Amino acid sequence: MPERAALIAYDRGTPPPAEYARPGALVAVDWDIPRRFPDRLREIRAGGGEVLMYCLPYHDYPYPDDNVWKGLFYTGQRRAYRRDLIPDEWFWDPAQPFRVNVPNYSGYVMNVRTGSPFVEHLATVWFPQMMAELYGDLIDGFLLDVWGTDWRGQTSGLTTSEKPVIEAGIWDASDRFRDAVGPDAILIGNNTWKDPHPRLNGLVMERHGAGESSYIRRQLAFGTGLPVLRRRNLFIQSSTSEACAWASLGDPNITHYAVQTSYDPPNPAPLPYGPCGVGSKGWLAEDNHLGATAPPPPPPEPDPDPAPPPADGPTVTPSIPALPVVDVNPSGSVTVHRPDFPAADEVTTWQVYRDGAHTKLDLPMDVDTFTVAHAPGETHTYRTSGRNLIDYGDWSEPVTVSIPAPEPPPDPEPEPEPDPVAALKAAVAAETLRHSNAIAQILEGKG
Repeated sequence: MPERAALIAYDRGTPPPAEYARPGALVAVDWDIPRRFPDRLREIRAGGGEVLMYCLPYHDYPYPDDNVWKGLFYTGQRRAYRRDLIPDEWFWDPAQPFRVNVPNYSGYVMNVRTGSPFVEHLATVWFPQMMAELYGDLIDGFLLDVWGTDWRGQTSGLTTSEKPVIEAGIWDASDRFRDAVGPDAILIGNNTWKDPHPRLNGLVMERHGAGESSYIRRQLAFGTGLPVLRRRNLFIQSSTSEACAWASLGDPNITHYAVQTSYDPPNPAPLPYGPCGVGSKGWLAEDNHLGATAPPPPPPEPDPDPAPPPADGPTVTPSIPALPVVDVNPSGSVTVHRPDFPAADEVTTWQVYRDGAHTKLDLPMDVDTFTVAHAPGETHTYRTSGRNLIDYGDWSEPVTVSIPAPEPPPDPEPEPEPDPVAALKAAVAAETLRHSNAIAQILEGKG
């Protein structure tokens, strides 16, 4: 029986192993893998495996790189992805895109409303272009990350009235994406849904235990409206025993298993069949979409031009910085100081985050400080991190900075109450003067 092992291969510098060139295997790859390792993807597909390319329609990805396909996805241009190149109207809230975000990614939520310019770009430009360039040669479809209608609780900043709008938009955009890629390309969403979308092939479940089966198995209604050969429901577990617990339930809608504790290299070998029947509780052999009777693929030829050994450089992401040093300036701003890193980390840039969203990415290490506006009366948290040739390191612990509002000006001194005695004296003096003047005029007339 063909194996239905699966792999999430998101490290764009590492090709998925050739062992996945077998019938029933499913590999999801970073958007740069087709550009970097096209021959390996062709080998996997020639051996009977399927390849899905990762894409992220729900929020932007605030880590700049030189990936031109990601740039096309988010900016509409074949150039490096940069958040400041994204058209304002592509964000959920163009006036303040940071308001609605996915905090654990520092990702700004994109405008997935029904008929939005961003969805229109994906449906009429990006997906058709990827289909023309990659489909049928390097990929079989797409894995839509953070894509479902029952996951909105992980989104920060959505108002009560916005939640049904975003859910309706995701549902409609799924139809638009299917129209763009046609009926045969595979589309699976990585998240949970209130109701399974009838035009997606399935979904991804990341590290849900078999004890959650009553909830998760409702999700597996995905694909039941499709022919059995079109279903793709991928379960990712942290251990073989956890995968076996699901397999023992015998749910025929679980079509693929992956056992990965992380998505960092080295990529694990395909999950083998075992006594628990992992990979054997889904399709019947005769129903396998790739044909159960297909002969096993020949072993791959040795690579005549093996990749050179990696150059010297960092082996891990940067260390977590100490608590940031933040100075309060009298001008209504704060200055964040560059953190120190061990020399072995080979940090190339550093970052400043405020309140969970990045404020400044990739400051050169020869820049010692970064100043950002912080109005009196506001309270914000600040964190820092570093980046090297491997990736971004984790954030530091936050430091909370409050700038008190200025004291209001004192009330003006009240006008002194008039002195009644002085007023009486002034009145008597004025009356006396009036009488004196009158007498003088009379005497002057008699003279």
